[in-house]
Amino acid sequence: MGLIDRYITREFVVFFLACLLSLVSIALTFVVLSEMDGIGKEGGVERFWASLRAAVPLLIELITPIAVLLGTILTFTSLSKTSEATAMQAAGVSLGQMLKPILYCGLIIAGLSYLNQSHLAPAWGSDKKLGFGEVKPSTSLWRFYQGRLFYFTGLDQVQGGAQRAGILSFNSGHQLTQIQEIGGIQGTEEKWALGEGRLLKWEGEKIVFSQTPAQETRADHFPIIFTPELAYPKYSGFIQLGQEIKIKAEGAVNYQPDLYAFFQKLASLLAVFTMMALALPFSLFSGRQANAKTGIVVAVILGFVFWLFDQLFLSLFETGALPAWLAAFGSNLLFGGLALFLIRRKLG
Repeated sequence: MGLIDRYITREFVVFFLACLLSLVSIALTFVVLSEMDGIGKEGGVERFWASLRAAVPLLIELITPIAVLLGTILTFTSLSKTSEATAMQAAGVSLGQMLKPILYCGLIIAGLSYLNQSHLAPAWGSDKKLGFGEVKPSTSLWRFYQGRLFYFTGLDQVQGGAQRAGILSFNSGHQLTQIQEIGGIQGTEEKWALGEGRLLKWEGEKIVFSQTPAQETRADHFPIIFTPELAYPKYSGFIQLGQEIKIKAEGAVNYQPDLYAFFQKLASLLAVFTMMALALPFSLFSGRQANAKTGIVVAVILGFVFWLFDQLFLSLFETGALPAWLAAFGSNLLFGGLALFLIRRKLG
């Protein structure tokens, strides 16, 4: 890394961290004030610290895009106001070279944001802070798998079994051909142990009834059912989300919320670079006319509006008006387009 790269990197890191820590500290002050009333109650001190700890990753997640926007604006505004940007260009440093260290910092910030969201937030209880109650595992469910409809009752996620199960089979014309009831099942990664049951079969107009003995069958004979659903998909890793989507797709279960969470995690990483691009028309491409105070006001407003559009697109997704990918990437597409428009106007 050259001297100029190190200089720009140092400037950006200082501004970014100052903005991030300042905004998080201000927000934490309001959290502290809101939780003070409960300290005097039994167990209040423990709840206070747990609430404060859980709030930190959530605030970092919310404030990081604004801090990136502010940090980029302040960095290039500083370079433009002191004519350092002009001197660099006169020395043969292109705009791309000036942006390169900021983009490298963006990659690191995006990586740390992923770790904050997928690891720190669950570890500090931030995911549970979003819920209004405990998520109770279901004790019964239906799954469509390999052309057959399965149902399970009395599920035990810990032991990996069910008190009763049933399989409904259909022909190519979607007509019911047989119903198999199973007294109980026990599953492992390699096989299923099936209890005694009974079988009803339609042979033309005749119904044949028979008892079925206890037996063992291959693991792929039944859908995967003993993996608890992710309570808060957004705060799970990409691998966990991918597995959850695969399991639900195989079982004909609605996986759109998990798919939205998957795209949303990607969108939150992309938001770092969207904010960097949005900062350029108000700083680097404004030359000596760049104003730090104006930039700060613009950054705060745009950051808040970005969050509002995120919530709007989420609401449209929940009503079925938008597909998962568009709802997740909508704010990035909108503000990325705005950034390109403003940059073209500045350069034109």
